[in-house]
Amino acid sequence: MNASKLVILDRDGVINEDSDAYIKTPEEWRPLPGSAAAIARLNQAGYRVVVATNQSGLARGYFDQAGLDAIHRTMAAHLEHAGARLSGVYFCPHGPDDGCSCRKPAPGLINQIVAEYGEVTGVPMVGDSLRDLEAGVARGCRPVLVLTQPAGGPPSWGIRIRSVLFFVIYNAVGIVHGLNCLLIGWFLPARQRYRFVNIWTRFAMWLLERLNGVRVHVEGREHLQTGPMVIIANHQSSWETFYLQCLISPQATVLKRELLWLPFFGWGLALLNPIRIDRGKGRAALKAVLEQGAERLNDGIPVVIYPEGSRQEPGTLGHFNHGGSLLACRNKVPVVAISHNSGDCWPARSWLRFPGDIILRISPPINTHDKDAKTVTRLAEEWIFEHYPGELTKTPKA
Repeated sequence: MNASKLVILDRDGVINEDSDAYIKTPEEWRPLPGSAAAIARLNQAGYRVVVATNQSGLARGYFDQAGLDAIHRTMAAHLEHAGARLSGVYFCPHGPDDGCSCRKPAPGLINQIVAEYGEVTGVPMVGDSLRDLEAGVARGCRPVLVLTQPAGGPPSWGIRIRSVLFFVIYNAVGIVHGLNCLLIGWFLPARQRYRFVNIWTRFAMWLLERLNGVRVHVEGREHLQTGPMVIIANHQSSWETFYLQCLISPQATVLKRELLWLPFFGWGLALLNPIRIDRGKGRAALKAVLEQGAERLNDGIPVVIYPEGSRQEPGTLGHFNHGGSLLACRNKVPVVAISHNSGDCWPARSWLRFPGDIILRISPPINTHDKDAKTVTRLAEEWIFEHYPGELTKTPKA
């Protein structure tokens, strides 16, 4: 059998977070951001992906075979949700003092893979430690070291340095562009003004990919129609407020009015004619959404709203307000739901930017003609929950 299109991965620290206390239950198995999407891309390119992992927790009595099988079923389900699959999982059940031939850095697990797939000379062996790589090198694999850290550990210096560089460059360019927007933007027609203001937005997304290793994958782009609609998206960070400006242009974003008071950034944002609300005044805020939103929809401009209001931690959904759905129902325009995992790479209230994959999924239009706002909100929330690119800890309300 030809093993040329084969990739061998370690498990802990490559596919999922590692832990000094061992991964003992399915609940303790937490995927690393971007790992599932990376395996999916390998599969799409015709590669088979197998895992070679030391699991001395079996010998230590931390879990049994049934427990390990349950962990691997959780891993397989997570990968399947991202469109990825593994062709095999090879593991060593022995402890470090058992003298076996399969515990890495010994090549026993790689020998098992060779027996099934053929010689692995030149096949990538991906691990987060030298012992992983030594096992593969012994059979001619090409070593690939990834620099991750145990769950809860501090980010690497590389991530910190690149995050600081992003923060400095992003803000410096934003200040200069904000001044240009103030001087030039007011005199441009609406659509040209929108493109001009978002030069900085597009630059920020480019910089995030090139400097910080954040890749974006959009699924369902064909569902974004031209003309009026209401976009309902989950909210995890500032990333989606930037990226959706590039994806849906022009648009009217519902935002708290205080953002328009920020120097430079707020000046450019004001030029986009967003829907300004005072979140501290519930009834007045809803009235602003309905009145200003109707004006934008009548002009053929989509309205983007984040019904959770505040940014949520990755893997969670907050309470969904009905304002966006009510706006759509009153104006008889469709709702499009968007689900994403931006907080994995751009955490809220943090200057750190982590490498990985942000997957953004777009729903088919939800017809609002024969539905009330509560029903539309429920349908949008359920779609976001079911298509979230990862595990969610909150079940949407019925």
